[in-house]
Amino acid sequence: MAAAATAFPIALPHCSDSCGKLEMFQFHIHMAQLKVVTSMMGIFSSIVILPTRASQKNDSQTVTPPTFTVSATKNKFVAVGCDTYAYLNGDLNGQAFSVGCLSKCENISSVVNGTCSGIGCCEVQIPEGIKNVNFKAYSFVNHTKVWDFNPCSYAFIIGADKFKFSSEYLISLQYNRTFPMVLDWAIGNETCEVAQKKVNYLCGVNTACFNLKNQSGYRCKCKDGYEGNPYLSCQDINECDAKELNNCTSYQYCVNELGSYHCPCMEGYHSYGEACVPDQSSLAIKLTVVSIVFSNHVT
Repeated sequence: MAAAATAFPIALPHCSDSCGKLEMFQFHIHMAQLKVVTSMMGIFSSIVILPTRASQKNDSQTVTPPTFTVSATKNKFVAVGCDTYAYLNGDLNGQAFSVGCLSKCENISSVVNGTCSGIGCCEVQIPEGIKNVNFKAYSFVNHTKVWDFNPCSYAFIIGADKFKFSSEYLISLQYNRTFPMVLDWAIGNETCEVAQKKVNYLCGVNTACFNLKNQSGYRCKCKDGYEGNPYLSCQDINECDAKELNNCTSYQYCVNELGSYHCPCMEGYHSYGEACVPDQSSLAIKLTVVSIVFSNHVT
């Protein structure tokens, strides 16, 4: 029977680790995002909706998300519409940067559910490290040719695993105002090397500090073989508690160590390469027993 996983503390003593249904301190920092539910800090990105009519001027609308670094690996930029193009703008390495896509179609029958490749929906990867993000949606001809099934252009940032396109969105997205997205974050604006010398260094016991590639500041993670909240302390994982946590093989037994484990051979066996083989004395005894049994069988 597999042992139950150890529940490591993720909040300070006498502090709650939840607020209503939200698990406030459920950290998996190695993924480099602050998360709330299922280890993800949710924040809601606004949606740009460009309503148009034939008599209106084709103006764009702009939305600026909160001034954090938008995660490039956990989000995507999406535009929806059949007379639509959109831009994602921001600062990248100290310079202005823009990326965008367009989506055109003349009838709803050409729109394919589940795909976002430029017919009713398009998407682009968000550049890593982009800051001060804003995005804009436009229409080519005020949706005059597609008004009956797509009266608006839409653009938004959304968690990469939170969106699957449907042709119904060509109309229904006008009633949405927010979408979930993920933010990268950091502690302060100093490197690990500088922060570790200060009294306000925040990484806890049995943790490692790592610098960020495209933004200032640092984060903490548990060392290999440890689990918990790296901003409090990380506890040793007992890999011997369950078979799936170790790779000990036949004729071996598991011995837990701090941050690791090892697999010595059972009694009567010794290590030979990566395997455990019978000792010579044990093998001789087994051969003698087999010989006696065979002799008795012959007589």
